[in-house]
Amino acid sequence: MYYARPERYDKRSKDDKPWMVRFEANPNNWSDWTHERQWRVVLPATRPFLSFNALQPVAILVGDPMWEPARGTGYYIDRASGELCGPDSVYAEELSSLPGWWDRLQRWWWHEEAGEVVRLSPTVVPRS
Repeated sequence: MYYARPERYDKRSKDDKPWMVRFEANPNNWSDWTHERQWRVVLPATRPFLSFNALQPVAILVGDPMWEPARGTGYYIDRASGELCGPDSVYAEELSSLPGWWDRLQRWWWHEEAGEVVRLSPTVVPRS
């Protein structure tokens, strides 16, 4: 993904633009998507779609084999009442920021030096 300033973005060909994101730090016209770390697939106009169910992911691709997502939200729920509570409550459990399927998926790592995708096993073990 290429995060391009407007003057460079505007000069690129139509074929290059699917691989680019306009980046602008002007307070009047802010455009900064660098936090998304996007992967893009350019598809032919004759079949401009992918066939998969986004609600049932089958794997997770990571750029660092040791990477783990942040699991906590800073919000706690009382397991007895179901109400929000503070972290010091006897029945407090921190709400997870991850979907339930996270720990069931295969994890794959893009090994840049080898130029290949490597299966990681097992998946990240949830912290207790």
